[in-house]
Amino acid sequence: MRKSNVMVGVSDDTQTSWVSRLTAGDKVIQHGRNGLRVVKVARATKTQLVILDGDIEVRYSRKDGWQIGGSVYNGSFLLLYTDEEGERILLRQAQNRVYHHCRYAVAHNFSNLTMEQCTEVIACFRRVGLIDDVHGTSATENPPRGLPSSGGRGMGG
Repeated sequence: MRKSNVMVGVSDDTQTSWVSRLTAGDKVIQHGRNGLRVVKVARATKTQLVILDGDIEVRYSRKDGWQIGGSVYNGSFLLLYTDEEGERILLRQAQNRVYHHCRYAVAHNFSNLTMEQCTEVIACFRRVGLIDDVHGTSATENPPRGLPSSGGRGMGG
């Protein structure tokens, strides 16, 4: 039996009540193994909520917000959407896109980069707040996995 999707400081009754009141078009936060995403409820039935993931329908229980048919490894659940949390997630997604673009460019062209180009890559990371100095120290509270945390020991794993 799985545990309820309980947020810190929120009782099970509150969790159940907001999930049961969702309707088509409402924004929610989808929490899965690949992070958080802001999504909209495509359809709502008496017992399920349907979210579109591309062309695929992902179904969630109205009872507790957990994905129907999901596993512990590949499952997800819904969290209450707030404007503040939504903006934070969208900012993080933008930062991750820039980070991965820069990382890809460096990884595939590292031996061909000039010092000026390396400086541009570092500036790119700084612009989105992923590093705050030339040593690669993270400027964000929770850096994306693989970002060097100290000492500038490479691009991470």
